[in-house]
Amino acid sequence: MGSTDESFALNIARFKEGNWHPYQALAVNHAANFAWIASTILGGYCGQFIARGSFGIDFALSAMFLCLLVFQLKGRIYAATALITGMVAVTAALLHPGHSFIIMASLIGASLGFALKRHDDCRRGHDA
Repeated sequence: MGSTDESFALNIARFKEGNWHPYQALAVNHAANFAWIASTILGGYCGQFIARGSFGIDFALSAMFLCLLVFQLKGRIYAATALITGMVAVTAALLHPGHSFIIMASLIGASLGFALKRHDDCRRGHDA
């Protein structure tokens, strides 16, 4: 079973609501994978007829990930984690050549988010 970023985000949100069946998640994953494959084939054949830089396609992936991020921000800890991770990514991109900043920021951000959430849970008296 495959999963795209979009189908994962949709499925995780629906499972949290509690009214989502694994078959529905599978249907979403298959539809997303079919659309991905069909779009790749169509783009391979028809993409040569589209002028480079038209339609702002170069910004589409960044915009998609920003939308996925915004819908995951459900409180201060999540917003702080996203903000700090973004700052780490920009700083690391300026200091390190290549694309290693993506992995560095992801690891630091995930660890920071976990630590902040755990600290907040302990402070509130919840089991960690």
